[in-house]
Amino acid sequence: EAWWVQRIAQKKASGYDIATQLKGGAVLFQGARERHQWPGMVEQIRLQHWAEHLLVFVGGSGAPTGLVLNKTQEWLTKKQSMRALHDASEALITLLASPTKPSDDCQVAVRYLIETVVRHRQCLQESPFFPTKLFQRFQKLAGFDSDWTFKPTGAGGEDAILVFGQPERFPMVTSFLEKEGWTRFQHAWPVGGTIIGRALS
Repeated sequence: EAWWVQRIAQKKASGYDIATQLKGGAVLFQGARERHQWPGMVEQIRLQHWAEHLLVFVGGSGAPTGLVLNKTQEWLTKKQSMRALHDASEALITLLASPTKPSDDCQVAVRYLIETVVRHRQCLQESPFFPTKLFQRFQKLAGFDSDWTFKPTGAGGEDAILVFGQPERFPMVTSFLEKEGWTRFQHAWPVGGTIIGRALS
């Protein structure tokens, strides 16, 4: 019901946020288009092998999802970039959802992760809603897109920021983002979902 209300308000809402809250942790999600089939496929994945190479920051400005989603899809269609985004997304999902790092050499594995995130981000980099100002500031920091990188999230790119990379770069990135008004998400990935019940009166 929550997803249906969201879909009515936002038109194309997949409900991934609701599915994530119900399942807990990080999930591999393929939503259903029909109400009676929702939520579709929701599978919890483990990120332990990437945990030391991933930070989450919250507190961005967010965006009106319905407007931004529609405009971004129009832009992707006009630029004929939908296939490139799909392929980049699949590559990133496959990498993050794999049960182990793709290489015994940690440096090589993290470099490959960074390259995969960069390819995904580049698909949206010219989008009218891409967080360009934040990106330009990141470019001035040491090691950007080589030792560490970022992935915007949400319809407008600023619901949260995912930072991937070598842990020794994280204090610098954290200090920068805190000055920009972001807060590091300190909690571990919860493995339990939201409990839904009825209050007793």
